[in-house]
Amino acid sequence: MTTSKKGTLNEVGMAGEFHVLAQLLQRGYSAHPTLGNTKGMDILVVDQETGHMLKVEVKTASDAMRAPTKRLWWCWTLSSRAEQIGAPNLVYCFVHLGEVGTLPRFFLVPSEVVAEQCSREHREWIAAGPEDRRTTRTDTAIRNFWFYNDENNYENNWEVLRCKLEDRTA
Repeated sequence: MTTSKKGTLNEVGMAGEFHVLAQLLQRGYSAHPTLGNTKGMDILVVDQETGHMLKVEVKTASDAMRAPTKRLWWCWTLSSRAEQIGAPNLVYCFVHLGEVGTLPRFFLVPSEVVAEQCSREHREWIAAGPEDRRTTRTDTAIRNFWFYNDENNYENNWEVLRCKLEDRTA
């Protein structure tokens, strides 16, 4: 029996983290949840052969898909901290939970891509100003990471984890 209850923001976040953890374990990764105890990462992935570590930051939403035009796009809200944490050992996993009873969708993006895009888009948003140009936009800590559904290879890009772990130097 399915229900329409979506859960609190914390419950949605935890659901996303556990879904990602299950995907990682099913793929043979040694993955360890931090359960909110470590800032900047939700899951630590360890390559048992090399000892290299990779941090996974999970961002979860029940309603990440947008369609104000004919073209579908995805959007997750982040903080300004996303601009500063582009690191070679960090990958974002954006999770779209969707409806209760359906499997989530996973989008894996290197943190460098997220940091660069959030920074660029925020600068452009500030520079553009409001429509009427009578006032200026004030800076805010809110950032959005978004992409069109048909212009990326992020969905189920679990290969990015293997590449990141292999690219690390001992």
